[in-house]
Amino acid sequence: MKKAFTLVEMVIVIVIVGIIALFSISSISSQIYKLQGKITRESFLSAYQNIYSHNLTSSLVNNDVYTGLNVEFMSGGNWFSVKYDWEKSANLAKQDFIYFDQNFRIISIHKFSPNQYNGEIINKTDIPQLSVLLKPYSIKCQLPELENIETIVIVSEIRKRNVACFRIQTNLCRLIEIPCPVLD
Repeated sequence: MKKAFTLVEMVIVIVIVGIIALFSISSISSQIYKLQGKITRESFLSAYQNIYSHNLTSSLVNNDVYTGLNVEFMSGGNWFSVKYDWEKSANLAKQDFIYFDQNFRIISIHKFSPNQYNGEIINKTDIPQLSVLLKPYSIKCQLPELENIETIVIVSEIRKRNVACFRIQTNLCRLIEIPCPVLD
């Protein structure tokens, strides 16, 4: 007599395989989501770092000399702008907008006086936009309209669930990713 699988046994095997496949797909989509968030954060950092690095080594854009540049971040935006101050008044109105993934948005920008930011709990002051003034060949920057401010924290939202935070300090005007602090 031949032994064969019964219909019930086959249905049980198919259900088990389906459950395993469902968990695998869920896990893979979660990993893809995390990777997309990481790529978006890194592209934001990279775009700013490219501007900052170019500014440290040159004062030329398209063979025109600039004396400074202003990088502006806006709360609620998924971009930052770069405006150049030209050496000669050649009426070169150059402003670049650096756009990011549509799922990236700056939620808020916070300013801190010296010794006010400790990385954990901070008394923040929200500001709607941030202007960072860079001079060619200088690692320091100025924050026009913000006197006695040494640290800025930019809080961004990626894909409506992940939050990423970045810090700019005026003594070394680099944008770095930091763990998000608790905001009072």
